[in-house]
Amino acid sequence: HEALLTALKQGSPEVRVQAARLLAQFGQDWTIQPLADLLTTPEVELRFLAVKGLSRTGGLQVAPHLLRALTDEDPYVQDEARKALEYVRQDVKDPTLMRQIDQAFLNSRNSKRSS
Repeated sequence: HEALLTALKQGSPEVRVQAARLLAQFGQDWTIQPLADLLTTPEVELRFLAVKGLSRTGGLQVAPHLLRALTDEDPYVQDEARKALEYVRQDVKDPTLMRQIDQAFLNSRNSKRSS
């Protein structure tokens, strides 16, 4: 998977999108950090694919990245992050993380109303 990660970082825009699309399909722990890194890219499509991939991976380790994506400027990225967090929240036992997720949902709803 090294070639895929290299393409994700150094490829042309089209190659980066294809690499992100493939990476998002894996749903394995080794994909979490490369997908999380995409959440800061200016390309909306890459951020959206990153959230899709993180949601496929699931588990509590993706929750902080999905919380960050919930505040993304793009509504499609936000909606995808919200769906993924709703799924992840079912497995949350830690009350602090549960409060963070609930507060993020509340903040995102309030910011939609004020828009």
